[in-house]
Amino acid sequence: MPIVFWENQIKRYWQKSIFTIYFDIIRKYFIIFSYFLFCTMNQKQIVAFFAGSQDIQDEAVREKTKTEVEAFLEANKDQISKIIYGGWVYGVMWIILEASKKVGITIEGYSIERYRKYDEGKGVDITFFADDYERLKEFTKNADVFVALPGWLGTIKEILGVKDHILEGNTQKQIFVSSLFQAFYAMIQELTQSQMIYGKDAEVLNSVWSLETIRI
Repeated sequence: MPIVFWENQIKRYWQKSIFTIYFDIIRKYFIIFSYFLFCTMNQKQIVAFFAGSQDIQDEAVREKTKTEVEAFLEANKDQISKIIYGGWVYGVMWIILEASKKVGITIEGYSIERYRKYDEGKGVDITFFADDYERLKEFTKNADVFVALPGWLGTIKEILGVKDHILEGNTQKQIFVSSLFQAFYAMIQELTQSQMIYGKDAEVLNSVWSLETIRI
């Protein structure tokens, strides 16, 4: 046969082979990308709660807190892998603990060594840290969403500490301050409206009237 015939055959085969190689590469990366997208869209998140260890004196607020926490966890339970909180079994923390058990979400406490004698043996899985700085650092690192419930001055200090860790890490994580935490909620609203909270601080700190508006 003429040499031209074989040259054309080799050329056709080579073009087909190159096409097949490119097609296989594209198909391979399409599968990887699709799997990554699927995992990203379906990835469960860890929710961290800020809350006081003392009880809420106003019975109406206490009942509303209980109702909203249960509704929030029920609505988002398929997207929540775990809850982390202060680790105590009293006050508002008790509400979080009971609500998590009710909907079947794993809960873990983050406490510090000096409270070990008070926290251990209460039926809660607790990790102890050397100090509050380390505790809040891990709190920030491990959680994806932060929700602030009624607390006291120490709770506000924790929220602002986590806010600083979020900014230091340059992440997109957000803190949702519930109106149930009446005094701090009002302060956030006032400072935001007067532009005393602005820029990246305003992106992290969010005031929400109801936990039911939060969807994960």
